[in-house]
Amino acid sequence: MTLDEQVVLLSIDARGRFPEPWRTDCAAAGAVLLELALAGRLDVDHHKVVVADRTPVGSAVLDDVLAVLAAREKPATAQSWVRELRKSARGRALDRLRERGTVREEVCRTLGLFTTRRYPTLDSSVEVALRDRLAGVVLRGETPDERTVGLAVVLSAAGLYECAFPGVPARDVERRTAKLAHDNWAAPAVRRALEAMQYELVAVVGAATVGAAVAGTS
Repeated sequence: MTLDEQVVLLSIDARGRFPEPWRTDCAAAGAVLLELALAGRLDVDHHKVVVADRTPVGSAVLDDVLAVLAAREKPATAQSWVRELRKSARGRALDRLRERGTVREEVCRTLGLFTTRRYPTLDSSVEVALRDRLAGVVLRGETPDERTVGLAVVLSAAGLYECAFPGVPARDVERRTAKLAHDNWAAPAVRRALEAMQYELVAVVGAATVGAAVAGTS
């Protein structure tokens, strides 16, 4: 699975719903950018996303995003791309998870007026293996790999601690993922992308949280 699919799968609760839809959208968008960076297609220079290689990856979703990034005349910040990509990132990841048979979609109507959708997991072994690998690197100190650390970084930066690590204090997860993102085990371009996603997701999600709080008191 691509990183955005992994983010979305881990964000679905036991009822097949998304308890943190906004955070999931942002994390999935950041995961798409990070996936392209891991594939050697993107780099980050002073918070600006730069296309390093326009060669298609071979994934329809990733290649579509790469083409959009490459078509932009001036490089934009990672934060602005997260804001743009979040509008469709979760839906596109869900489509692929359904096609793979990992989840299914259930459409329910309340009072004949309101439509809600749930996404129960069909193959729990995929999620179990994903959670074990994630916990191994972040909580048990197992040897890190770029993809697992990337997943941990976007989940942590988006504030999806409870979805990814139920029952583990958020401060512990945040400290561990911050260290992993800054350690020297990864290639320089990958570290820059990890650090950018961590910074920008915190900024985007934090701004939205503050805005909602202000709106609620006005």
